[in-house]
Amino acid sequence: MLAAAVFAGHPLLGANAGVMLGCLTGAAVALMCGLPRRGWRGAALALGACAAIAAGLAVADMLRPEQERSHLGRAAAAVREGGASEAWQIVSRKASLNLLLLQRSPWALLLLAGAGGAALAGWRLKVRQSAARVLWATAAALLVFNDSGVLAAAAASLWLLPATLQPDTGPKKV
Repeated sequence: MLAAAVFAGHPLLGANAGVMLGCLTGAAVALMCGLPRRGWRGAALALGACAAIAAGLAVADMLRPEQERSHLGRAAAAVREGGASEAWQIVSRKASLNLLLLQRSPWALLLLAGAGGAALAGWRLKVRQSAARVLWATAAALLVFNDSGVLAAAAASLWLLPATLQPDTGPKKV
């Protein structure tokens, strides 16, 4: 998951910040599920490590010549120059687009079916699989961070039901 995040987010390889952040979120949850003591400290450590990777890729992209920057580098430069108001504008634009896509995109139906089926199966069977937790976190992050988050989250949600139904092979709680 970390390798996918680096490839997706690297300015010369993928330059897709939304997929990078989705993969990093999934990696953080996978790391947290693998820790023997899954407390808030472990979650903060995992999220901090993933945030450092994302920040490193954003800064590396921002330091490139302006005409070669991806949208991640341009956004980082805009936030550096415009501060919190620029960051808020970026967040508002992404949220508006995702809300529109949730209302009008056919991918929203796939997301509803995939996530809804997995949620129903998990609730009825009372299962809490580590792989399903990772995919839930990844799908949610893809929905939030990606420009067309509905499509990315819907694609990830296709794997939620099989992950929910598979036997858990992760470490046992200590």
